[in-house]
Amino acid sequence: MEDKNYKEYAKKILSQLTPIFAKASVGDFSQDVEIPDQDDEFTQVFVGVQIMVEVIREKIAEQTSLNEALLKSLEEKDALLDSVGDGLIATDEKGRIVVMNKAAEQILGWTLDEILGKFLAEIVSIFDGQDSNKSLSNRPITEALVSGKKVVGDFFYARKNQTKFPVGLTVTPYLLEGKSIGAIEVFRDITFQKEVDKMKSGFLSLAAHELRTPLGLIRWHLELLLQDPHNFFSKEVREELRKVYGDNLRMLTLVNDLLNVSRIDEGKVPNTPKLIDINQEIKMALKEVSDLVNKKLIKVNFQTQDLPPILIDPKRFKEVIVNLLANAIKYNQVNGQLDINTKNDNLEIEISIKDSGIGIPDNAKAQIFNKFFRADNASLSDSEGTGLGLFVVKSYVESWGGKIWFESQQYQGSTFHFTLPIAKKIPA
Repeated sequence: MEDKNYKEYAKKILSQLTPIFAKASVGDFSQDVEIPDQDDEFTQVFVGVQIMVEVIREKIAEQTSLNEALLKSLEEKDALLDSVGDGLIATDEKGRIVVMNKAAEQILGWTLDEILGKFLAEIVSIFDGQDSNKSLSNRPITEALVSGKKVVGDFFYARKNQTKFPVGLTVTPYLLEGKSIGAIEVFRDITFQKEVDKMKSGFLSLAAHELRTPLGLIRWHLELLLQDPHNFFSKEVREELRKVYGDNLRMLTLVNDLLNVSRIDEGKVPNTPKLIDINQEIKMALKEVSDLVNKKLIKVNFQTQDLPPILIDPKRFKEVIVNLLANAIKYNQVNGQLDINTKNDNLEIEISIKDSGIGIPDNAKAQIFNKFFRADNASLSDSEGTGLGLFVVKSYVESWGGKIWFESQQYQGSTFHFTLPIAKKIPA
């Protein structure tokens, strides 16, 4: 074929591919290539283009299928998150918001579009109480991201309009190869629960006040009868009077515990701080529980340290020490050990009370400071008890600006620690 004719032929036959490439340029690969009847070098080009078109179609179909599956997965995830009644916010490892469900939007007043990618700490203020704003380093989500552990507690949140409300909060970090790569914060508005608790506290306070006076009178009369200077009662009658007297004391203890809980819930705990000698207060508390110590033949070890005076309500402090000591004795073994240690780092004093008793089961540790909670092994070891003591202790210690925690292994004893600040005045 002459050169001129070949060029015209090539131009004509290749022009048949122009519409196909034009459509392909805008992502349309629907048109098939018509293969020429004659078998020459151009036929191979047309075959190659057709193969290319078919391969691209397959890839597009695969990608479309993947996109549809991904979209369906995202829709299912959104539906799942939106079906959760509690508010849910997920952040990356820096604390920036990446996910928020509908419940969180409704509770807080923000939409995800408004706060996506922003730091949670900048959007939602969190408070210990109505006025005590928590710093970034003390926020539950920061603690969870740094420690890699779940954080649970009750706090106050501020909505978009800055109104505050109580929340029950759980923050869980999600880990990759042991490193926190983000956290999920789940919360619920517990305003109604707080109102119910307030009403219950009011009822308990009223009932306890009404009971304390007659119980006190009964105690006074029983003490008079037990003195029996003229041996008017037989031995059997005196024994029955002692049992009644013991029951009366237990009822008075319960009533006083209920009153303490009611005052704590209402924020009306009496507080008359004075400078006290901690060593002396601990000695006095040990004297108060000496009958329990002698009954179980407990070996007590308390070495006094050189501690500065501390400004605190002596009555409340005595309640804390006596409560922790009584627990360490009641749940100890016969001929057991009780160690009391103090430590001063010039900022705070740490007091530790260690026993060799039954310990706390793992499934009870998270609830040990809850109202009315008693571990199963504690109930079996000592049927008496209200489950209020540690709740009161924790409330007092934290109101003084201190912290309380414990270490325990079942059957291997427990150690309770608490701190008291000394570098500043303890808050009322």
